[in-house]
Amino acid sequence: MTKWAFRPLQAIALCWLLLLGAAGPAFADAPPANVVRLHFHRVSHDYTGWGLHLWGSNLVLTRDVTWERPLEPAGVDAYGVYFDVPIDPSATGFNFILHRGETKNHPKDQLLDLARHGREVWLLENTETVFTAPPPVGSDFQLGLETEQKRQRNVALLWGAAGAVVLAMAGIIWFIQRRAAGSRSDLADQLAKLMEAQNEMRLRNGPASALDDELTGLPTRSGLQHALEQAIGRAKRGGGRTAVLFIDLDGFKAVNDGAGHDAGDLVLKVLAQRFKACLRESDMVARVGGDEFVAVIESLQSPLHAFNVGRKLLAAARLPIEDGGRVHQVGASIGVAVYPLDGQDAATLIKGADTAMYGAKKGGKDACRFLQADLQAQMDAHLQREDRLREALDRGELRLDYLPDLDLASGRVLGADAVPRWDGDGAPASLHEMFDTAQDEVLAERLNAWMLSEASRHAQTWRNRGLPPVRIAVNLLGETASALEKAHRLLSGDRAAAHGLVVQLRPGLLDDHHGHVALIDALHALGVGVAVTGLGVQDLSLLRLVETPIDLLKLQAPRYVAAASASADGLARSLVALGVARMFRVVASDVDTPAQREWCRRMVVGSTMPSMATGTLGAEAFAKMLGLRTSDSREHAAG
Repeated sequence: MTKWAFRPLQAIALCWLLLLGAAGPAFADAPPANVVRLHFHRVSHDYTGWGLHLWGSNLVLTRDVTWERPLEPAGVDAYGVYFDVPIDPSATGFNFILHRGETKNHPKDQLLDLARHGREVWLLENTETVFTAPPPVGSDFQLGLETEQKRQRNVALLWGAAGAVVLAMAGIIWFIQRRAAGSRSDLADQLAKLMEAQNEMRLRNGPASALDDELTGLPTRSGLQHALEQAIGRAKRGGGRTAVLFIDLDGFKAVNDGAGHDAGDLVLKVLAQRFKACLRESDMVARVGGDEFVAVIESLQSPLHAFNVGRKLLAAARLPIEDGGRVHQVGASIGVAVYPLDGQDAATLIKGADTAMYGAKKGGKDACRFLQADLQAQMDAHLQREDRLREALDRGELRLDYLPDLDLASGRVLGADAVPRWDGDGAPASLHEMFDTAQDEVLAERLNAWMLSEASRHAQTWRNRGLPPVRIAVNLLGETASALEKAHRLLSGDRAAAHGLVVQLRPGLLDDHHGHVALIDALHALGVGVAVTGLGVQDLSLLRLVETPIDLLKLQAPRYVAAASASADGLARSLVALGVARMFRVVASDVDTPAQREWCRRMVVGSTMPSMATGTLGAEAFAKMLGLRTSDSREHAAG
C-alpha cells in the first residue's frame, strides 16, 4: 500500500478529531486563548442591565469600559450569563465589579488572581467568593439550558452524520460551520431578547458587608483602601467631594493596661458600633490599627458636613462604656482630609487625615481638625458663631418676626412663618447664616424650643386681644425624626398653646415618609400641623407626598417661574389638585414680582408669601396687619 492510500484515512481521522473538539465541554465552550471568562448566576435569573466594570494594566479591550457603559455579557448557559475579558499574555489579574447602575453584586471591588483562580471562574449573586469550579445552584437557567441542549443535539447529529457518511465529510464540515454560525447567532438573539424582555427586579436582600476584622466586624485597611478608591472614582466622575476622617482613641492605653485586654476589646467593639451608627448607609468606617479607625464620607455637601460628622464621632467616643460594674471612659482625636483638595488618591488622603489627627492631639485632644488651614479657620469661626448664638439665647437677644401668608384674591391673612432675628453684637447677616450656625444638636434643640415657645406666646396674646386665630409655622432645625419627636415632647405639656402651630421642615421630611407618619399623627393629635417648605421642581416624589399626611406644602415660586416650562407648570397644577384631594393647602413662597404673582394666578395657587428680604414684620406690626386685613375682609363680605 502506498503512502497515498493512507491520505483518505488521515483525512477521516483529522475530521473525527475536529468533531471531537467541536463536542466541547458539557456547557459553554472553553474560553479562547488570552480570554478570561467570568460566569455569573442570579437566583431570579434576571440579568437585565447587569454589566462588568473592570480595570487593570494588562486588559486588551476593544473599547473603553466605564461605569456608565460596562462590559456586556458574551453569552448565556445553564449557569447564567458569562463575560469574556481579553487580556495580555503577561497579565496576572485584574479588578472588577458586577453591577447594574448603582446596584452592586458586592459592595467592594473584587480581585481576580489568575495564578490562583485560573482563566475561568464562577460567581454567585451577593457572594464575594470566586469559585474555580461551578458551585451548586438552586435551578438551572432555563434559557441557557435550552440553548445549550439545542447545540448539543446539533453536535450529536453531526457525529452521527460523520460516522454514517464518510464520503460526505467535506459537506458535513461545511454543515458544521454553518450550524455553528447559526447557533452563535441564535444565542445572541436569545440573549438580546432576554435583556429586553426581563422586567427590572429589585434586590430582595442588600449586599453583605465585607466584615474583615474579627474583633469589630469592620473592614480592615485593605477594605478601606478598596472602598476609598471607589469613592474617589465616583467623586471624580460626578465632580463631588469625599472626606476621610482619621480617628485615634484618647485614653485607650490606660484602659487596655489597667483593666486588661478583654476590657480593651470591649471598648473597641462598642465604639465600632457607635461609629457606624453616626454615619449614613453610603458612608463607611474601618479599623486600621489597634485603636485607630478611618471613616469615609461620600457626597460631601460642605466642609461643615464633615466637621459635624466628626463632632458626632467625638461625642460617641466620649460616652461611658459599662463593663460588668466597671465604667470605661475614653475619647478621640480626629483629623480630616478632603478629596480633591488634600490629595487625588487613597494613600495621600489617609496620610493627610493622619497628619491632621496629630494636629488635633497636639492642640489638646478631643477635637476634630482639618488638614487645610483655611478650612480649619472656617470651622473655628463657625464654633465662635455657635458660642455667640448660645450667649444670645441666654441673654434674650433673639426675637421672632413674621412672614404673612396672604389669600391671593382677598388679601386676608391665613397664617405666617415665624422668622428668628438676632439683634445683639456679632449677629449674623442673614437668617440662613443663623440656621447654619445651629448645627450642633443641643444648640438646634434649644433654638427649636425657643421658637416654639415664643410663637405659642405670641399666638396666645393675639387671641386674648380678640384677633382671629391663624396658623403660625416654625422652621425646625436638625435631623427630621429627632426634630419631630422633640417638638412633640415640648408641645404636649400645653395643648392650648400648641394648638394652631405648624412645624415646618425641608423636603427631607418626605424621604422616609413611612418612618415619620407616627410622629406626624402624634402632632396632629395636639392640634399641631406639619408643613414641607422649599419644594422646588427637582425635589418631588409624588408617591411620598401622597403617603405623608402633611397639612401645608410651600412651593418656591421663583424656581418654578425660572423653569419656564410646560412640565414645571403641569407639576404645579398637579400639586394644587393633589392638595385639594389630600386636604393640604398649597402656598407659593418668595413671591415678590408681578410675574411671580401672575404665575400663582395661572396655577390657581390660593395664597402667597413674600420673601424674607421684603416681607417680614415684627410681632406687633403683624398683629396690626392681622386686625386690619380681617376688618377689610369682613367689610368686603358685607358689601
